[in-house]
Amino acid sequence: MDGYESSALSGSYDIEKSETQRSRRPPNPKSFSFSFLNQDNVNDEIRTISFADRHHFSVMSQMHGSVWPDVLLYCMANTVLTGILWYTIKISDWDLSVNPIGHHFIGILVSFLLIGKLQSIYARFMEARLHLADLCRNSREMVHYLCVLTMHDQSEDAANWRREVAFRVIMLLKVTISALGYKSTKLHPWNLQDLGDKHKESLKGIFLSLEDKTEHDKEKYKDETVRAPFVMALELRMAILEQRLNKDLNHRLFHRHPCNEELKICDFVCSYVSAYQELIKLIETPYPFPLIQMARTFLFFWVFTLPFALLNNTYDLYEVLFMIFLMTYGFIGLERVSVEMEDPFGDDPCDFDDLGLAQLVFEDIYIALCKCDGLNSAYLLRKQILTRIKKIYKRTSASKHDYGSLKGVNE
Repeated sequence: MDGYESSALSGSYDIEKSETQRSRRPPNPKSFSFSFLNQDNVNDEIRTISFADRHHFSVMSQMHGSVWPDVLLYCMANTVLTGILWYTIKISDWDLSVNPIGHHFIGILVSFLLIGKLQSIYARFMEARLHLADLCRNSREMVHYLCVLTMHDQSEDAANWRREVAFRVIMLLKVTISALGYKSTKLHPWNLQDLGDKHKESLKGIFLSLEDKTEHDKEKYKDETVRAPFVMALELRMAILEQRLNKDLNHRLFHRHPCNEELKICDFVCSYVSAYQELIKLIETPYPFPLIQMARTFLFFWVFTLPFALLNNTYDLYEVLFMIFLMTYGFIGLERVSVEMEDPFGDDPCDFDDLGLAQLVFEDIYIALCKCDGLNSAYLLRKQILTRIKKIYKRTSASKHDYGSLKGVNE
């Protein structure tokens, strides 16, 4: 960690010199770590599926992130059904087999519906990942441009303003991650305890209490969950232009082309909101239900009547059982894959590690602030966030996923 810190803190601005100019003594670098989660023994498990793609047997037998646990029961049930039908036909002489021609045509229809659905959901999956990357990129670039455009002013007021804007960027990203995962976690982002009292007050008058509400009204809270990042984005815009209230500070920060430089920073907020709006569009526009219903109806009918069609031919028992097992795994497995990818913002192994990506952005923000205002300013921002996060993680240390950081904040 010491090597990483020394390389991360090195830059064109000498840290000790800038600290001396502001007559502030920086803290001991050994007590500072940008990786605030690892430094404080917080659960830092990354929700990412890793596998050795060159080891075929390892890939085929890996259970983490696999659909095997979900489809194995269907495979076994269909195999047992096939065995019962086999002995019924052979021993009791009851011909329960059917002509396989009909299954050939239904199989084509099932394949068309299933593959078409999977391709569409995969395209939505990759589009969501692209917009999630836009959220992280705009958050990072916003703070970078904030520091670059105002780095000539090393006064105390300028450092405090930059730190406040950076804090609001971090809170905006945390609230957004919470809102995107609401469908799976049922966590209301306006209850995030690390927002701080001042930021909570800005949301308190907008979002109503759950008390004395019917179940129908509670269902509507997902709309207010979606609205929370928009409110935080408005607060961020106000924080960016808040320096105008101090005319002397405003003149020092943006003395050359104030409107252009301020609008450049605000443009990143606009791009952030646009990316978030695209994600909300994907979340609130699911795959059409009639197509899901048709595909699933034909799928289960075809899979569980397949033994009747195969027993019409002169196959050996073990050949039939093996084919039934593989066919069930293949078709039901593809259906399970599409279900897993339909909601990529949950806490399943195959979902996006959105909170892990956000944590990388937080560390990049600390580094940018450290290069611009010195180690002490970055330390103060880290301490401002970590003081609240440590309290949350103490109550969620039993969680096994990164979303434990969000599960504990909704009390």
